[in-house]
Amino acid sequence: MSEFQESANTTATPRWVGLAVALLGGISLLGLGVSWSALNQTKSIEQSTQAVRQANEALTQRVAKADEINQQLQSDVRVVTDKLKVTQTVLIAARKQNKNATTAVDQKVTNLATSVKAELATKANTDDVNKLNGDVTGVRTDLDAAKNSIQMARSEMGTLIASHGAARLLRVHRAAQERGH
Repeated sequence: MSEFQESANTTATPRWVGLAVALLGGISLLGLGVSWSALNQTKSIEQSTQAVRQANEALTQRVAKADEINQQLQSDVRVVTDKLKVTQTVLIAARKQNKNATTAVDQKVTNLATSVKAELATKANTDDVNKLNGDVTGVRTDLDAAKNSIQMARSEMGTLIASHGAARLLRVHRAAQERGH
């Protein structure tokens, strides 16, 4: 019996201490698992954030480049528009000058014919008047031909001005396309 008494006198650890240690160990493992998961999520979020920053920087660079190209194109359009306005102004002035010249020539021819006829009526005979009238008709024909020539030149100048403006627009457009690509 002495053995039994000896073992009865030894203090045994209560059962709840073992359960408490196991419970604390389980909670520790659970906390470790949660912290490991949080660490992985943090790394994943940092990687995603870095990718978003890089994409944002690339997008910012593309927008800046697009703005620069847009400003260059607007400048080119302004230059072409200004050139076309100048060309159009020159064309309008040339047409006005041609109209004034044509009116002045017609008036001079009419005045000359009237003057010649008046002088001939008082000084010349009918044969001389008919001969002179033919000469005046020839001069009038020559003046009409000159008038038509001036009108054709005006038309050609308008066509050249318009084609020059269109060619300039085409060059600007091609240059803009080359810069864009």
